[in-house]
Amino acid sequence: DPFTLSIVFLPLYGLYELSAFFVKKAPKEEDEENEKRQRLAASVFASSYEGIVIADEQYRIIDVNPAFTRITGYLRKEAIGQPALRLLYSGKGEQQLDENIRLHLQKMSFWRREVQNRRKDGEEFSEMLSVTAVRDTDGKLSNYIAVFSDISQLKKQESEIHRISYHDTLTGLPNRRLLLDR
Repeated sequence: DPFTLSIVFLPLYGLYELSAFFVKKAPKEEDEENEKRQRLAASVFASSYEGIVIADEQYRIIDVNPAFTRITGYLRKEAIGQPALRLLYSGKGEQQLDENIRLHLQKMSFWRREVQNRRKDGEEFSEMLSVTAVRDTDGKLSNYIAVFSDISQLKKQESEIHRISYHDTLTGLPNRRLLLDR
């Protein structure tokens, strides 16, 4: 019967430093299920409409998905190795925002906010950015995952609704509602 052999090394502590080896047999079906899950995860990463960035514990980009390139204009090879926080947003108060994100991730392991960013060609756009700290089975930080969406169209529509609410559509002059609100 085919199987995969995994050897796990565990240090044991006591009066003397000992080591123990355990052998675990993984049935072929379990291996196939793991491969299936890995293929599905890779498919989600590659086909997601939202930009996805995977960074190491030092915030350096180790991978991006195709949506990242579509949204930002940066090619995968241009992004890898770059500081993730610098490519995920740009604007005023970057250093303060960096610190805010880092502190919040240390406390909560998750951060989400609307931020301004700049595409490779210099065009500014609004994005909804979520950053999650990923920990290994021992609780040690291993990676950061950032997911973002370009919300520029939503922001334009929001602005237009606000303009229409407070200005006459024919003349463009302030309407009664604007005057009453002030």
